[in-house]
Amino acid sequence: MWDVISRTDRYAEWVAGAIEVTDHHGVATVGKTYSERNRTLGPLKTDSVWTVREIEPFKRRVDTGTGFAPLQDVTNTFEFRSVQSRWVHLVITLDVLLRSGASRSPSDRRRFLVSGLVDRPVRQTESDRIVSWLMCPRRSAAPN
Repeated sequence: MWDVISRTDRYAEWVAGAIEVTDHHGVATVGKTYSERNRTLGPLKTDSVWTVREIEPFKRRVDTGTGFAPLQDVTNTFEFRSVQSRWVHLVITLDVLLRSGASRSPSDRRRFLVSGLVDRPVRQTESDRIVSWLMCPRRSAAPN
């Protein structure tokens, strides 16, 4: 699963809002950036730039993004947790600051979660299976 999540060139295959990856560096590397063309609200589209901020291989990755106005301070976190010996629990968290005029109160911060279990055994088709799972996860949204 880490092999799919860490490949910045494949995000348009499984990130719901990504139309295409317009610039990438292949495997995620701290300090490097990648760019996407994204769907936002309705017919609106935007160009985003993400910077890889933190990598703890096979456990956690944190990226920050720009280009999502009126959203600011966008942070995307991928976390992997072992569940028994066969499963991995993947949690993807998107934290954003919703800009509403000059206000920056804590109530303007929102958190969106995608979470689910993925079978751990690695096969030749593993990346395609994970991409399929990521395209249809259970989604939830909750205030921070």
